[in-house]
Amino acid sequence: IDTLRRDRVGRYAGLDTTPFLDELLAEGVVFDDHRSCANWTYPSVLCALGGGDTMDLGFVPFSEDGEPSTPIPDDLLLLPDYLAQVGYRSALVSGNPYVSTEVGIARGYETSFWEAGMPSPVLVQMGLEQLDAFGGETPWLLHLHFVDPHDPYNPPEEYLDGLQGLAPIPWNLAASGD
Repeated sequence: IDTLRRDRVGRYAGLDTTPFLDELLAEGVVFDDHRSCANWTYPSVLCALGGGDTMDLGFVPFSEDGEPSTPIPDDLLLLPDYLAQVGYRSALVSGNPYVSTEVGIARGYETSFWEAGMPSPVLVQMGLEQLDAFGGETPWLLHLHFVDPHDPYNPPEEYLDGLQGLAPIPWNLAASGD
C-alpha cells in the first residue's frame, strides 16, 4: 500500500485502526523496515521486487516524460523469479498499468491479470480465485496492486461539518501549478 502512513497502522502505532490488516500482518511475512526507493509506482515496485534502487540495479527505467522507457534487464531476477526457484506459485492482479505485463513488472509471475483502474472488489475477487487455483499444497505469493488509493478522497458529509469555521487557506488546492 504505497499511500498508507505507517503511523495509522495498528501494528506500528498501537492503535485499533486496522484490525483486518493487523491480522494479515501477524500471519504473513512482513518487511517492517522496508522503504520505497521512489515516489512513484513503477520504480518503487521494481525496487521492492528487484531488491534495490533501479539505478543501483543497473538501469534507468523511465524517460524524461516519466513513462517507462527502458526494459527491465533480462538478467535482473525479480522476487517472483526467486520464489519460483524454491517452489512457490505466484500471481499478480493489478489495477495499475505500471504494474503489468505492459512494462515487464509481471515477469516471473506464474499468472498475471491487469486492467487499468480495476476497482478493489473486482481485484480482490480475482486474487481469491487465484488462491483457490493454487490449492493449499505449495507456498504462494499473491501480489495485489490497488490503484484506488490514488483516487481523490471524498469524505462523508458528516466529516465536512465544521469546515466553515476554519480559516481560509492562501492557495488553491484544486488548481495544478498554483
